[in-house]
Amino acid sequence: MGNVNVGRILPVFDTLLLLVTALFGTAGLLRSMEPPGDGRVQKELSGERDRLVAELESKKAEANELAKNLNGLAAPGNTGLDALKTLLQAASGTQNRITEMQQALVEGRGSLDGAKAVVQDRYNSVALENTIRALKAQSEQLERRKRDLEYEITQEDRQRAEMQELQRKLDAIQSEIRRLKALIEELERKLGDATSSGGPLGLFGNYHRGSFLLLECDDKGVVVYPGSKRIVVGASAVEMDWLKDQVRRTRAAQLLVRPNGFKKSYATFYELLTELADKEASPDKKIILNFWPIEASESIQEYLPERS
Repeated sequence: MGNVNVGRILPVFDTLLLLVTALFGTAGLLRSMEPPGDGRVQKELSGERDRLVAELESKKAEANELAKNLNGLAAPGNTGLDALKTLLQAASGTQNRITEMQQALVEGRGSLDGAKAVVQDRYNSVALENTIRALKAQSEQLERRKRDLEYEITQEDRQRAEMQELQRKLDAIQSEIRRLKALIEELERKLGDATSSGGPLGLFGNYHRGSFLLLECDDKGVVVYPGSKRIVVGASAVEMDWLKDQVRRTRAAQLLVRPNGFKKSYATFYELLTELADKEASPDKKIILNFWPIEASESIQEYLPERS
């Protein structure tokens, strides 16, 4: 066996060292290629990665052994040419295997990238579904709040209408109270005038002495005294004209109003007689009108004019 040319061996040794370095770098690359997300895909890829790493560790051990052998051959005086050829052949096979493994790593990396894309798509899909569910829940909540507000508005409208109706009734009652107070004040004033004048009943005070008509107002109309003639609300024009003629003749009319006669008969006949009095008024001739409230069961005997 001849002497070994160390100058030819050293480049091979350097090549093996580069391969070892590449193997270490490839193992680090495998560890950095873990996919996020889907557990099943990650488990399968992790298994493939572990297998490749184990195989790389085995090749790394072979490379280390070759490096040791090359170091021995590179020592001065070592002439193991056959051993060197064997190592070179082994190194060539290892290089081919490393090339295959690098190709497998490239393919594995492509698979990992595809798996990452799938996992990301699934993640995005789940996030989108969660967002849609959240928006639907929010929409349903807003719809319920809308119905509640519509019900509350309806209730408020109903209450407002009831309050307006009550206010209208209250205003009417207060108006009636003011009217009655005015009537009472007028009656009290006339009563005081009658008392001071010394008249027997004081119905007209000092304003009228002599005959007059008495109109008893109840819920049907009036009964006219003297004569006890009844004229109902809504009577004919002939009867109304007769009543006007009687008032013109006497120039005075007294309305006795029972509680159930205020609303219709008193309002109707008082308006009729007031219009007549205004029409017939003159400086020296006036029609005197008076009214007096009496109880429902009170007798009118003491109020009747003569010849009743």
